[in-house]
Amino acid sequence: HQEGLQLMVTLCAENGINFTKMNDSWGLGEADVTPICNLIAAKAAEVKPDMLIVSSNPVHVNIIAKTLRGLGVTAPIMGGGASTHPLAMFAPAGNDPANVAGDYGVGPCIVAIENCPDHYPAKQDVQRFVDGWKAMFPDEAFGSVHLAFAYDCLNLAKNAVESAAEQTAEGWAEAMKSIDWWGAGGHFRYSETDRIGNHGGFFVWQFQPDATFKWIMDGTGME
Repeated sequence: HQEGLQLMVTLCAENGINFTKMNDSWGLGEADVTPICNLIAAKAAEVKPDMLIVSSNPVHVNIIAKTLRGLGVTAPIMGGGASTHPLAMFAPAGNDPANVAGDYGVGPCIVAIENCPDHYPAKQDVQRFVDGWKAMFPDEAFGSVHLAFAYDCLNLAKNAVESAAEQTAEGWAEAMKSIDWWGAGGHFRYSETDRIGNHGGFFVWQFQPDATFKWIMDGTGME
């Protein structure tokens, strides 16, 4: 997380963007985010930014946005990967999707596969998966990063088993190192030294008042 923030600072500097980093943090279990919002609002009044980047967990995305607006913050808010999640759009603590309308978040294709660009390599496969999921759970509004986890984990395991030179745990692990595959959560490439494997494939989405995501920018090539 800290490495990602430092990379953002570096990239902003290289592109002539002034970036002010706050070092404050909060936990998933925080019941009251007012203190952290007061700090953010005070810094926003001082710096007058064109955009706020709030790296939050999905439970707090909506209430942080609502609280900041109540404190007079008008700049667009960009959330991290956790923001493109149903909890960011629907009713934690009785909030409304309108509280985040116009703000932004980064996330994988699955959160709004119907709005995903056609050049995304796995669009058709993920679309079939989402259509089947919605047929089974019609009351669900849209997919989430958690749904992507399930889809990707099963398919990565399937790919490793099918491509393994020998059908043993060691053989499957070895096969995993050579996987190069696009899924619901991005581009997966593993190696001897890379056990994270997920590189690129996210997009910038804008939250809409009707609880949908509008595609804004392609991030499929971003590492």
